[in-house]
Amino acid sequence: MTVLLEDVFVTEGIPQYTFVKPPNYNDIFLDIRKAGKPVIIEGQSGTGKTTTAKKTIEQLGIFQKLTYLTARKSTDIEEIIKLTATRPTGCFIIDDFHRLPEKTQTELADIAKLAAEEGGESKLPKLVIIGINQVGTNLIHLVPDIAKRCGIHRIQPGSKEIISDLIERGCNKLHIKINDIETLYAESKGDYWLTQHLCQAVCLMNDIIEEQTQEKEIENQLLINLNLHITMLSKSFVEVSVSEQVMTHITNYLKK
Repeated sequence: MTVLLEDVFVTEGIPQYTFVKPPNYNDIFLDIRKAGKPVIIEGQSGTGKTTTAKKTIEQLGIFQKLTYLTARKSTDIEEIIKLTATRPTGCFIIDDFHRLPEKTQTELADIAKLAAEEGGESKLPKLVIIGINQVGTNLIHLVPDIAKRCGIHRIQPGSKEIISDLIERGCNKLHIKINDIETLYAESKGDYWLTQHLCQAVCLMNDIIEEQTQEKEIENQLLINLNLHITMLSKSFVEVSVSEQVMTHITNYLKK
């Protein structure tokens, strides 16, 4: 079966071929593996919070026991509220925690605190809470003595080596070679989502929409052909960090 570009350099969902571990992956892994310990993963949208949590749980071999719930879905909100009442065993990812009513947030924080106190013998749900910046701080305000009992993490940006690995994995899958990977790293500043977007844009600019039958070397025309890049970013609802150099190019382009 032919491998498609959008399945390699992924701008929505979890990457199958190009997932790379952030520098603090093992810290998050240990906290998720620790029975009873609640885990909070915070940060701006698109930084890989949900992907990292799911990949960690997959590595632990408990993915089949995982329940993923997001406050973006009304049906999931109902399940989250039910969870606070029934307190079932199992592992639960609660995504978009910041969107939940404060009462529900407080009830989840109480469950997390009790589970942490009981430790490995706890029958309470194991909670992995995901949300935007300051979710950890907000939880501490709701339940002040939870701070010492849970792991609070932010996904760290990828180093040059990690981002290069991401790009090379995608290139190998598509049978292509992108010149000037360093420029892509400089523009993404280690942001995983933005790197995926930039790589997809470079491929489209070179008429690469699926894996090639023979290896093809392509040019990084990102700073030459910005029209597609601008369009892709303007359609996204995700907060991104674009370097001043790219913003200058975009401004100059729009003035033409």
